[in-house]
Amino acid sequence: MEDYAAWYLGNPFGRAWWSEEGRYFFEDDFVNHVDQQLEGKARDSYDYWLGVRTRLFGSGNKDNPVAEYSCPPSKYSPNKSDTMPKDQFEEFATKYTAAWCSQNASSVASFFEVNDSLTINNGEPSIGRKAITEAVQGFMTAFPDLIVQMDGLDFDGQQIIYLWTLSGINSGPGGTGNAVRISGFEKWTMSSVGLIGESSGSYDAAEYERQLREGIGRGTE
Repeated sequence: MEDYAAWYLGNPFGRAWWSEEGRYFFEDDFVNHVDQQLEGKARDSYDYWLGVRTRLFGSGNKDNPVAEYSCPPSKYSPNKSDTMPKDQFEEFATKYTAAWCSQNASSVASFFEVNDSLTINNGEPSIGRKAITEAVQGFMTAFPDLIVQMDGLDFDGQQIIYLWTLSGINSGPGGTGNAVRISGFEKWTMSSVGLIGESSGSYDAAEYERQLREGIGRGTE
């Protein structure tokens, strides 16, 4: 643990990568340890984070500010296939599910590429982490006790289908006070660094609206 922590603390692009993305890919004890060491330190520039991406893609040069460093191995580091092995998607999806249950919308957005998108029921796409955070926050505000359960993962060519069930009581501002339980899916196209590049989600909007008005009916419990 100390060797890894020293790497993240020891150079600016490591600290920038940790802040932007890396902290979401490790176990809690390691995350807490590094965060404690970084507490009170200035955040490093976003340019260094872009430099990390360049270094990982192998397109850096001697003038790149990150060229003198080497990234430590990570279970989510990109490989030549530009994706994670299948047996690691489940862990990624489990952490994504936990983020949905956290009442921290930005933690959900962190699983997406910086400028990529989330689309729900063929609606207007939320493009970029800020917009994705706002879209997720809408659900978290409506359901302060929001629970998302992962029902499974399917693989469809180059896409991953994440199956989920959302449940909670619509007790947020202007809510009906009714319980909702609805299932759906997201179809992910993954980026070359193992984040969600594009997500297209779907659920039964008519049933969702009915449950908001009337609560969970027979056959949905």
